[in-house]
Amino acid sequence: MVNEPHYIGGPSPMGSGICTYEPAPGGARCTTPATMHFLADLAGEFVALLACAEHASIARMLSFDEHPAGGDCDFPNAVWVHRTAERDSYCVWDEGQSIAQEFERVAEMATS
Repeated sequence: MVNEPHYIGGPSPMGSGICTYEPAPGGARCTTPATMHFLADLAGEFVALLACAEHASIARMLSFDEHPAGGDCDFPNAVWVHRTAERDSYCVWDEGQSIAQEFERVAEMATS
């Protein structure tokens, strides 16, 4: 069996909770809400992937940790808390910042 490269897609719009799958760079993206959040090590860089039920199996092939997609998963500065023997992994957003502050920070980065 030949292992073909897999492409899951680029980042989803912040806070959208939408699956990041696109069959090839520049292809039509999936627009289904994500049900799972995956953490992958792609060429030495940690990448978080959101996937719907249909595309979760592709993301699962690339990842080493996963949990159900939650409200904090899709925001910059969200911290991936790895699973332990006592609990599953999850994401937590920096509670020291309000969502409004984070949107302002991202908008400022985009215009500079």
